[in-house]
Amino acid sequence: MADDRFHVTDDEDGVIRATVDAGWVTKPLAEALCADIEKAAARHPGKARLMIDAGALSKATPGAGMYAMRSIKRLDLEGVALYRANGFMRSFARTVMRLTGFRRFGLFREETQARTWLDESPPEQDPP
Repeated sequence: MADDRFHVTDDEDGVIRATVDAGWVTKPLAEALCADIEKAAARHPGKARLMIDAGALSKATPGAGMYAMRSIKRLDLEGVALYRANGFMRSFARTVMRLTGFRRFGLFREETQARTWLDESPPEQDPP
Protein backbone atom coordinates (compact mmCIF):
# COMPACT_ATOMS: atom_id res chain seq x y z
CA MET A 1 0.00 0.00 0.00
CA ALA A 2 1.45 3.36 -1.00
CA ASP A 3 1.06 5.94 1.75
CA ASP A 4 3.16 9.03 2.36
CA ARG A 5 2.45 8.87 6.11
CA PHE A 6 4.60 5.78 6.70
CA HIS A 7 7.29 3.66 5.09
CA VAL A 8 8.04 -0.03 5.46
CA THR A 9 11.12 -1.48 3.80
CA ASP A 10 12.85 -4.82 4.12
CA ASP A 11 16.24 -6.05 3.03
CA GLU A 12 17.55 -9.39 1.85
CA ASP A 13 18.69 -10.22 5.40
CA GLY A 14 15.13 -10.04 6.75
CA VAL A 15 15.38 -6.71 8.56
CA ILE A 16 12.13 -4.78 8.26
CA ARG A 17 12.33 -1.04 8.89
CA ALA A 18 9.14 0.86 9.74
CA THR A 19 8.91 4.64 10.06
CA VAL A 20 5.91 6.93 10.50
CA ASP A 21 5.81 10.51 9.21
CA ALA A 22 2.31 11.40 10.43
CA GLY A 23 1.11 13.80 13.09
CA TRP A 24 -1.29 11.38 14.79
CA VAL A 25 -1.22 7.63 14.36
CA THR A 26 -4.85 6.57 14.11
CA LYS A 27 -6.25 3.05 13.94
CA PRO A 28 -6.68 3.16 10.11
CA LEU A 29 -3.06 4.26 9.77
CA ALA A 30 -1.94 1.52 12.19
CA GLU A 31 -3.91 -1.05 10.18
CA ALA A 32 -2.18 -0.02 6.95
CA LEU A 33 1.25 0.09 8.56
CA CYS A 34 0.81 -3.30 10.22
CA ALA A 35 -0.44 -4.82 6.94
CA ASP A 36 2.77 -3.74 5.21
CA ILE A 37 4.88 -5.08 8.10
CA GLU A 38 3.02 -8.42 7.89
CA LYS A 39 3.67 -8.64 4.13
CA ALA A 40 7.37 -7.91 4.64
CA ALA A 41 7.65 -10.49 7.44
CA ALA A 42 6.01 -13.11 5.22
CA ARG A 43 8.84 -12.65 2.69
CA HIS A 44 11.38 -13.71 5.36
CA PRO A 45 9.98 -16.76 7.17
CA GLY A 46 12.03 -17.69 10.21
CA LYS A 47 14.42 -14.76 9.94
CA ALA A 48 12.30 -11.57 9.98
CA ARG A 49 13.44 -8.88 12.40
CA LEU A 50 11.56 -5.63 12.94
CA MET A 51 13.12 -2.22 13.52
CA ILE A 52 10.64 0.57 14.38
CA ASP A 53 11.27 4.30 14.62
CA ALA A 54 9.19 4.89 17.73
CA GLY A 55 9.66 8.66 17.72
CA ALA A 56 6.27 9.32 16.10
CA LEU A 57 4.47 6.53 17.93
CA SER A 58 4.05 8.68 21.03
CA LYS A 59 1.21 10.29 19.06
CA ALA A 60 -0.69 7.03 18.61
CA THR A 61 -4.33 6.89 19.62
CA PRO A 62 -5.35 4.14 22.09
CA GLY A 63 -7.17 2.29 19.29
CA ALA A 64 -4.05 2.36 17.13
CA GLY A 65 -1.89 1.11 20.00
CA MET A 66 -4.21 -1.79 20.81
CA TYR A 67 -4.45 -2.78 17.14
CA ALA A 68 -0.67 -2.71 16.74
CA MET A 69 -0.18 -4.78 19.89
CA ARG A 70 -2.51 -7.51 18.61
CA SER A 71 -0.94 -7.38 15.15
CA ILE A 72 2.65 -7.68 16.34
CA LYS A 73 1.72 -10.61 18.55
CA ARG A 74 0.71 -12.62 15.46
CA LEU A 75 4.02 -12.12 13.65
CA ASP A 76 6.83 -14.66 13.62
CA LEU A 77 9.73 -12.32 14.38
CA GLU A 78 13.26 -13.15 15.45
CA GLY A 79 13.58 -9.80 17.22
CA VAL A 80 12.09 -6.33 17.57
CA ALA A 81 14.16 -3.17 18.04
CA LEU A 82 12.60 0.21 18.76
CA TYR A 83 14.58 3.43 18.58
CA ARG A 84 14.01 7.17 19.24
CA ALA A 85 11.28 6.52 21.81
CA ASN A 86 10.60 9.00 24.58
CA GLY A 87 10.44 7.84 28.21
CA PHE A 88 6.73 7.04 28.14
CA MET A 89 7.02 5.07 24.90
CA ARG A 90 9.99 3.12 26.25
CA SER A 91 7.94 2.03 29.29
CA PHE A 92 4.89 1.28 27.14
CA ALA A 93 6.98 -0.70 24.63
CA ARG A 94 8.54 -2.82 27.39
CA THR A 95 5.08 -3.63 28.71
CA VAL A 96 3.68 -4.43 25.26
CA MET A 97 6.63 -6.62 24.28
CA ARG A 98 6.41 -8.59 27.53
CA LEU A 99 2.63 -8.98 27.28
CA THR A 100 2.88 -10.17 23.69
CA GLY A 101 5.50 -12.73 24.67
CA PHE A 102 8.50 -11.45 22.74
CA ARG A 103 11.68 -12.82 24.22
CA ARG A 104 14.04 -10.71 22.15
CA PHE A 105 13.39 -7.02 21.99
CA GLY A 106 15.49 -3.95 22.58
CA LEU A 107 15.10 -0.20 23.02
CA PHE A 108 17.71 2.12 21.56
CA ARG A 109 18.38 5.82 21.17
CA GLU A 110 19.63 5.64 17.58
CA GLU A 111 18.81 3.62 14.48
CA THR A 112 22.41 2.41 14.07
CA GLN A 113 22.35 0.89 17.58
CA ALA A 114 19.06 -0.87 16.80
CA ARG A 115 20.42 -2.26 13.52
CA THR A 116 23.64 -3.49 15.13
CA TRP A 117 21.66 -5.30 17.84
CA LEU A 118 19.33 -6.91 15.27
CA ASP A 119 22.29 -8.12 13.24
CA GLU A 120 23.74 -9.94 16.26
CA SER A 121 22.89 -13.60 16.57
CA PRO A 122 20.07 -14.20 19.06
CA PRO A 123 21.08 -16.08 22.19
CA GLU A 124 20.44 -19.80 22.18
CA GLN A 125 17.10 -20.63 23.74
CA ASP A 126 16.52 -23.51 26.09
CA PRO A 127 14.47 -26.36 24.65
CA PRO A 128 10.86 -26.50 25.89
